Amino acid sequence: MSSKLSYFKKIQNNPLEVIIEKMAAAGVSEAELLSLMIMWISQGNLPPKHPVFSQLKKRQEESRKNARKNKNEEQLLLYLKLRREGWHKKALCQALDCSEATLTGFMKKWYARLKAQGLSDADIAKSLCASRREISPIAEAYKERELLKLRAERRALQENKRYAKKHLRQIQAELSGHADSRYFIFDTEAVQCPDELIEISIIDCFGKTVYDSLVRPTHKINWRISALTGITNQMVAHQPDIRQVMTELKPLLSGKTLMSWGINYDASLIKASMKRTGIFFSCGFCCAQKIHMGLTDSLQQMSLKKAAGRDNQNHRALDDCRMVLDVLRQDVSAFDTTFSPVQFTEPGLTPVCAAP
Repeated sequence: MSSKLSYFKKIQNNPLEVIIEKMAAAGVSEAELLSLMIMWISQGNLPPKHPVFSQLKKRQEESRKNARKNKNEEQLLLYLKLRREGWHKKALCQALDCSEATLTGFMKKWYARLKAQGLSDADIAKSLCASRREISPIAEAYKERELLKLRAERRALQENKRYAKKHLRQIQAELSGHADSRYFIFDTEAVQCPDELIEISIIDCFGKTVYDSLVRPTHKINWRISALTGITNQMVAHQPDIRQVMTELKPLLSGKTLMSWGINYDASLIKASMKRTGIFFSCGFCCAQKIHMGLTDSLQQMSLKKAAGRDNQNHRALDDCRMVLDVLRQDVSAFDTTFSPVQFTEPGLTPVCAAP
């Protein structure tokens, strides 16, 4: 094993194709090289952000993606070949060794892909070598799914707008001095499997730091988390444990509403820490990302760095809190308590407005 590592270090500055070729000549396949690099990095023999490791992972992902694409195309070509030879549905199922439901699912998948390209039902039937009679129920099911999807999106957009309006009104009142300070922005970093806090930071809506501390976990921080956050086992070795942190947080957070960008994971860490330590306090949670989506009439989730207009994110709790605050300030500035409700005019739906 050490000889393989030594050999890899000798050739690591070559282009990736050359490295793969040389390692293959030494009896190490591309997949085995990736596994070895994961082990070498975990042992500290290579840096976590080794350029060859990043290139190799990307290459493997592209290879898997291309394999899936090729398999789908091969299935389609075989299907079309048999269709053109005059095979009907039952005979097709026997030849392809699949059930009628599986074949129908295959046709539904390709119908949706071709429909997304703007083809008519007649053109799709021709492309799939199918009769209009076969395509008709697939087309009806597709239209029904699209209508249900559209209705679900409408409800989600209405809910996001109500959510944004509710919280931004309250935050505006706080910032103008017409309400007590209730909202805190928080962020956490954690080890994983099992999840344990290794850092928590809290600021108020004015940007004042309320709490900022590393946390000593009971499990070791693995190299992936260290590479992502920069937090090492040495940094947390003499920091307070979770019991001490929760004891300090209880008087600060009781009765407050805690806001983070993606609330589910951060909130679950706080709740799990309460359960683990037996130190409970009453607080609410809200999602800055959902507020931003409601204000911008978006149904697409986005990363914090994208919303903040940043090129990178260093994944430290206090810095992430400040990034959330930057986005929140933009949202508060853009917010108008009379902002126009959402109008829906999609085909098949009666235009409606979001509730005020």
